[in-house]
Amino acid sequence: MFSFLKRTLQNPFALYGSLALGLAFGSHYRGESTPYIDLLATIYLNLLQFSVIPLVTTSIALAVANTFKDEKTKASLLKYVGISLAFIFLVSVIALLISYATAPGEGLALNENIVGAITAHQQDRVLKTTITVPLANADTSLIQFLANTVPKNIFHSLSQGTILQIIFIAIIFGAVMGKITANRSHPLKESMLLIYNIFQVIINGIILFLPIGLFFLMASQFAAINPESIYIVSKFVFVLLSCFFTFFFVCSLIIWRKSGLGYIDSVSKTKNAILVPLLTRSTFASIPPASEALHTNLQFPKTMVDAGLPFGIAIFRYGTVIYFCVVAIFLSGLYSTPLGWYKYPVIAVGAILASTAASGTVGVITIQMLGLVLEPLGLPIEAVIVLFISVDAIIEPFETLAIVYGNCAATTLSSHPAPVPR
Repeated sequence: MFSFLKRTLQNPFALYGSLALGLAFGSHYRGESTPYIDLLATIYLNLLQFSVIPLVTTSIALAVANTFKDEKTKASLLKYVGISLAFIFLVSVIALLISYATAPGEGLALNENIVGAITAHQQDRVLKTTITVPLANADTSLIQFLANTVPKNIFHSLSQGTILQIIFIAIIFGAVMGKITANRSHPLKESMLLIYNIFQVIINGIILFLPIGLFFLMASQFAAINPESIYIVSKFVFVLLSCFFTFFFVCSLIIWRKSGLGYIDSVSKTKNAILVPLLTRSTFASIPPASEALHTNLQFPKTMVDAGLPFGIAIFRYGTVIYFCVVAIFLSGLYSTPLGWYKYPVIAVGAILASTAASGTVGVITIQMLGLVLEPLGLPIEAVIVLFISVDAIIEPFETLAIVYGNCAATTLSSHPAPVPR
């Protein structure tokens, strides 16, 4: 009975069917309150995140410990950081070029009727309360980002799920474990490996029921979409989604070339690394399926995947960089404020720094970090923040996908897969 259920749930048509049903259900109740669907979607998302902290902590600690005894892995990690730095800067440049060529903010007149209509639509939704949150101060955010990387209390960081602090703890723990003698560290390594394997089994069991979870996630997501706001900023949304799709295609080509498989086969083997970010909108919950896709399905080295991927998802946030670059160009057109050529490097660097400062968040919370990019340009955001919040349900899934899949591509560029039997 269980084997039949497992085969049914793992059938690709079960995924496609749940996506279609969720889309139809969410579209039917678009703009209406769907508390039970939202509740079930939240429960499944929480289940996906249930095993993430022990998985990330143990995998990074073990990977770092092994790195100290393997010069080849150490070189691969340094290569990963170098590639990611170059990759994220290139992404910001391409996003700026596409935005400049398409001018998403031109021809859109901002007025009180636009903001009022959208705000009225959001009146009964939770996102409405976020508008009143003050934007973060640019200087304070960067300083706080660096300071908050180092935890005051290990258990508080673990309980709050602060991913940068958790990664810092795991790196320090793994580095010390790698330095002590093998006979003293071996029992601890074995215990951590057992914990990792236990939670890997748990997360695999939760992912088995992905078709059911996808229905609730898709229905909840589409019910939150505001048609009026899509029409008002349709060009901005189109340009931004075009950037995300272009970036995803480039990343899929990189993974395809590095995997040595056919293009369709390589995309199919990473389907959970695509679907989970899209439907959960959580980079944290996407780490286990992305790791499984790269190591188990594509045979990339486990040490490299376990150490590089969580670190990259926390630091190199490609989707957020694209989002910030397009928003900056959009607002310059909206306010009819021409940007000199010297301001484009400011946008690129600011977007990278702001995306790092926004680590661990996407969507509405990320919007608050736009001040880091816009303040040096003299572009206000307070009057239009409601516009970005109103279309967040469309943008956030693809932003999350770009972060996760971009780091998957960077990981494959930094290593080589084991030979696959033909």
